[in-house]
Amino acid sequence: MLNKYFNLDQLLSSSWFLKTVSLLVALVLWIYVSGDRNAEMTRTLTCPVQFVGLATQISLKTNVEEVDVQLSGERSIITGLDPEKVACEINLSGLEPGKYRLAVRTTVPRDMKLVNVTPSHLDIELVRVIERIFPVIIEVQGGLPSGLFLDRVDIEPQNVTVKGEEQVIKAIQKIRVEPTLEQLKAGGRIELPLLVQTEGEVYGDYSINPRNAVLRAVLAQGLPKRDVPV
Repeated sequence: MLNKYFNLDQLLSSSWFLKTVSLLVALVLWIYVSGDRNAEMTRTLTCPVQFVGLATQISLKTNVEEVDVQLSGERSIITGLDPEKVACEINLSGLEPGKYRLAVRTTVPRDMKLVNVTPSHLDIELVRVIERIFPVIIEVQGGLPSGLFLDRVDIEPQNVTVKGEEQVIKAIQKIRVEPTLEQLKAGGRIELPLLVQTEGEVYGDYSINPRNAVLRAVLAQGLPKRDVPV
């Protein structure tokens, strides 16, 4: 009996036995890892939505510009997936100004499966963009005292271009600058911001070019003079 235990102990401690066990363990781990790599898994990516086919002179308004894309595929492939290979877009070709609810078209690599897109539809609004030229009007803050007037007035630019949503541009009444009496008394070059006056409260995007005007004027006493052709 003692001899049997001795032989078993020799067998378990032999290099041949240890090598065999190590080989079996390595083989089992390789099979497990290989099978795990080929197993399917899901992954969710946040992708920007590309809006294509937008007509000129049309502006897009939306509160959502990204969607969550859920994909399924082999673990070894999906874990290394480049998010840029997932394309999400909405085609706006041929659409007129108005409100729409449009589906997000998602394209994924062929070895991937598209599970879900959240949200699958986006609410958007298309608005017409127009531009209009306005003269720059000078209005002294609080008005000029009696007996004073502006002489040799030079303002640059004399006209400005305002571009934006149609409803905003149509509501603009005038573009003005408001120098103070103290600025005019000091004389010289006065740089002033251009102020947009609209009819009532108007909400929307617009741009004005340029944003400031430069005024040069002499504050004179008496009655304003004006050259009249004969």
